[in-house]
Amino acid sequence: MLVRIVRQLALVGSASGLLACGAPQQSSFLQGAVSFEQLQTAVHFIFAVDYLPFTDIADGCFARSLYMVMELAILGIPVSSQFVIATSGSLSPQPNFKWNYHVAPAVWVKDFSEPSILDPSMFDHVSGRSAWINKLNPTGTYELKFAPASETVVSSSTLRAGPQARSEMLSTVDGIGEFRESDITNSCRTMETSIRSESSLTAAEQDLKKSRLTKRTKFLLTELKKLGLGPQSSFISDDPDTCY
Repeated sequence: MLVRIVRQLALVGSASGLLACGAPQQSSFLQGAVSFEQLQTAVHFIFAVDYLPFTDIADGCFARSLYMVMELAILGIPVSSQFVIATSGSLSPQPNFKWNYHVAPAVWVKDFSEPSILDPSMFDHVSGRSAWINKLNPTGTYELKFAPASETVVSSSTLRAGPQARSEMLSTVDGIGEFRESDITNSCRTMETSIRSESSLTAAEQDLKKSRLTKRTKFLLTELKKLGLGPQSSFISDDPDTCY
């Protein structure tokens, strides 16, 4: 099923104050794009994630995106963070939501005409960037910004405009940069709060999901350190019930 969805996307690609998640960091970029096989791998892993709250999406997209890009980084996939930032009006994917920006993981397959976005909070499948933006339903003007995966959580900084071409995207995980301690702990706390807000889950199911989040955070940190992409200090708590 996933392969079929990705192949459908390939056909499309070749043819063609408010709740928020962060503020836009100047970063260096390498020329290149991912392979179709890497996209398939990314889809397989991201849409199988069972520890992130993809139903409570009122806020916290930066935290969901950070976890997803960490997952792809340890797989050796050079992923970027794609931002849509409202410059007037807002993003309104649902009537009761008004965001000033949204962010999700992005990769650009060499034969596609636009980036592919991995955002289970918006779709149950990989989507092209244009369809993703339409789903976000901008009520005014907006701009596109992007950064390497490690810059998913940013503050007081300037993101790079675009991407407008595949050559602007990362080609190897070496360009992703080191994930920061504060970003990971902040994202873990944010995801725990969102899990507690998932009304479709019982209290016991929420506890189980929170436990999966904690365990996966510790695993991701260990793997990122091996790649030189994670903080080298042991800041994640040894307590099995918390990330911090």
